[in-house]
Amino acid sequence: MIVARSEKPLEDSARKKIALFCDVPLEAVVSAPDAKSIYQVPIFLEEQGLTDYLLKRMNINLKPDGLGDWKKFLNRVMNPKHEVKIMLVGSTWTSGIHT
Repeated sequence: MIVARSEKPLEDSARKKIALFCDVPLEAVVSAPDAKSIYQVPIFLEEQGLTDYLLKRMNINLKPDGLGDWKKFLNRVMNPKHEVKIMLVGSTWTSGIHT
């Protein structure tokens, strides 16, 4: 399996080329584009069939339950109802001497 990191989602032509030159099935090449939140990554991978592919490869007969709860959590992260202000109090260190 190859998880390809990039700024944008891979185009099908790029996935096909990677699969061909790396001798892996096309469904084993997934794109991991930049995300606004780390919590989006599982959704990106699931949308590309990662879970189904891995279950098939490992010969596990289990129906994935989806990411319904995860999507609800992600929605709350991406669309907060309230704003929180956080203040950090600290000191400055210069040349190893506490100032």
